[in-house]
Amino acid sequence: MTPASLSYRPAVRGLVFALVALGLRAVTMGIFVLIAMREARSGSGLSSTLDVTLYVVPAMNLVATFMALAGFGYSAIAAHRKEWGVTLVLAFVFSVLAAVGDVDTFVYGAI
Repeated sequence: MTPASLSYRPAVRGLVFALVALGLRAVTMGIFVLIAMREARSGSGLSSTLDVTLYVVPAMNLVATFMALAGFGYSAIAAHRKEWGVTLVLAFVFSVLAAVGDVDTFVYGAI
């Protein structure tokens, strides 16, 4: 039988949520940059592809924000249970980076 502290690892769950949130942030930034570069090369202005992207990016950002907050919550649970370690620190730092790294500001600033 495993002890209760080993069967439920909130620091690891926090790290997973934080990494998924960072991945979603990176994907949204990458999609917008690729489409914006393609539109800038063609010189045709905003197309329907970019319009669709402007609707998809905020939705993906909302999901990424919720994932980052879940990672932050699991980090807080791990800190409360005194499960200190590198995993907890990484989960906390990545959760904060994912929560702060909102791409909506850059989207509207680039247009």
